[in-house]
Amino acid sequence: SLFNQANVDPWLGTVLASSANVVGVVLALSLVENLGRKACLISSGFIMIAASACSIIGLDMNENNSTSFWQWFTIGASMLYVIGFELGFGPIPWTIAAELTPSSELSTVQGIASAANGLANFVIAVSFPHMQKAMDAYVYTPFIAVIIFTIGFVWVYVPETKGLRVEQVCQILKGTATEKEIRD
Repeated sequence: SLFNQANVDPWLGTVLASSANVVGVVLALSLVENLGRKACLISSGFIMIAASACSIIGLDMNENNSTSFWQWFTIGASMLYVIGFELGFGPIPWTIAAELTPSSELSTVQGIASAANGLANFVIAVSFPHMQKAMDAYVYTPFIAVIIFTIGFVWVYVPETKGLRVEQVCQILKGTATEKEIRD
């Protein structure tokens, strides 16, 4: 529907989104080990916020002044969102869960996470068209709010797991050691 709203062929939009997905995955492969999980999650969130804001601007401008520039601006913002998602919010929660959870509990945690992810995707898929109808170009505003909350949560509560064993991460989470103490 975004591509239709921007007056861009949905097939072309799908190809562009898939290409952006590949670019994001390739970038994430090197960045996650170089920057760390926490930095990638936070960076991913900021990129997604910027891309969402640009989508709002592009859709609003396209509604009032439908030109090729605003149509492609909106599509570019969407591609940036996909790349930003693949840099952190997409893959890292699955990776970090394995680094935060003892192996004896990992299958249970991953099962619950998969069920919650599936339920959240279903809720968004069902509610998004209604939100879009009610909020028009500003439909991305609630998602921006959720991303801001998530960045704050990651910043305050999620330890950097790069280079640490599960037992060390558990010590940090239990408060028996700080990340600095363990890394020293």
